[in-house]
Amino acid sequence: MTGILDDPARRRGLVGIALAVGAALTFTASTVAAVFSYEGGGEPLAAISSRYIGAMLVFLPLLYFSGTGFTLPRRERLISLALGGLAAIQAYCLYTSIAHIAVGVTFAIFYIYPILVALIAIAFRQDRITPAIVVGLVAAFAGLMLVFDVTGEESNLWGSLLAIGAAISWSIIAVASGGVMRTQDPRLFTFHLQISAGLIYLVICLIAGDVALPQTAKGWAGLVTLPLFYAVSMLGYFGAIALIGSIRASLLMNLEPVFTIAAGFLILGQVLTPLQLAGAALVIGAVLAVRIEKARPGTQDAGSS
Repeated sequence: MTGILDDPARRRGLVGIALAVGAALTFTASTVAAVFSYEGGGEPLAAISSRYIGAMLVFLPLLYFSGTGFTLPRRERLISLALGGLAAIQAYCLYTSIAHIAVGVTFAIFYIYPILVALIAIAFRQDRITPAIVVGLVAAFAGLMLVFDVTGEESNLWGSLLAIGAAISWSIIAVASGGVMRTQDPRLFTFHLQISAGLIYLVICLIAGDVALPQTAKGWAGLVTLPLFYAVSMLGYFGAIALIGSIRASLLMNLEPVFTIAAGFLILGQVLTPLQLAGAALVIGAVLAVRIEKARPGTQDAGSS
């Protein structure tokens, strides 16, 4: 073990892996925190606003003390702020979905987005169709049919459609942000995304007036810790990209739906049917198949998650 840690390259790899796994765990923790907020009487609007406005406040001192600064070139700044608007839609879809269906179902559906990213890249001739993508699409579709469990009592079409909307929105963000993050500090891109999304939700809260906040200590704990977990997860993910690359970091982020399903069962008491569990496993396996194919030498990355 000492020999491994003495090798700088291997040490960077181990730290990168740890950061990616930590990011997946803290993403899951932010989702659990949102559910706690809902259970305490809070509504999705409060949770989403907390996520973006709170994370923006976390990023301010980070950028200041790191000496990175706060500005991007005009073109990249406009792209980042525009994508923040799309991120606002994505967050609404995702957080409203988990208010209607089990978090495990939401994330099993949401995690089709890496395959959608590949399809978008193919459509714009940034990538090519491969057998792994074809198999992945078929397997993911079959898995989603099981996850939906349309004959089950707990099925909710609106919640499922919201999860699909979140996957589509995030896929577009992943592809469109690639150019910005190749030339600029990813932390600055993320900060600008938080600014526009946070301002959108601040305005919505002011217009709505009476936003339902949690009424219990557990609910408030969820609302307050949500942006902290989210900010830490973003930092961990981008740190992992810097150390081990976007492909490997994205592969490890596929642990998130596994962690989320486990958290739904162990912490939230949400039980999925055997068919839904089988479908979730099929979706995750399909995504991994596509990612592993793209991690082979000579293949092109369709975009990081």
